[in-house]
Amino acid sequence: MHPSTGAFYVSWGRNDWTGGSSNKSMRRSPQYNSAVKFYTLHAGFRDQVHCSTLIGFSSCDSGALFNNRSNVPAQLNVGAGSIASTIDLDFDDFSPLNLLGGDADGVGHFGTKINTGAILYKMLSSNCSGTACANQYSGPAQ
Repeated sequence: MHPSTGAFYVSWGRNDWTGGSSNKSMRRSPQYNSAVKFYTLHAGFRDQVHCSTLIGFSSCDSGALFNNRSNVPAQLNVGAGSIASTIDLDFDDFSPLNLLGGDADGVGHFGTKINTGAILYKMLSSNCSGTACANQYSGPAQ
């Protein structure tokens, strides 16, 4: 169900929280909360949730990002391994596509959540910015 319109189907509704144009957009939150710091950890094109379909694939790597502002010190891509939704012809998952993204062999959507404690701690306990927030992390961060 789409929270902004109450519609059950994608083609009939919209979600003002996840887009970039609505005043309710989470992406625009830093603009409305200037006293709060905003950080992002994401897997870019290796995120099998944001990049689960080939429609919109070219911009799915920015699905988790806030609009750039001075109170957004870091938005780090820690994705590694296979790119989501690419053809792998491995039917173990009953699909010719890589449905697990980076989590199949690296860091995807869920790996970003569970593997980045060192980065998250640094973000919440310091004034780090950019890749300096990941200086205790052993994986890639850009």
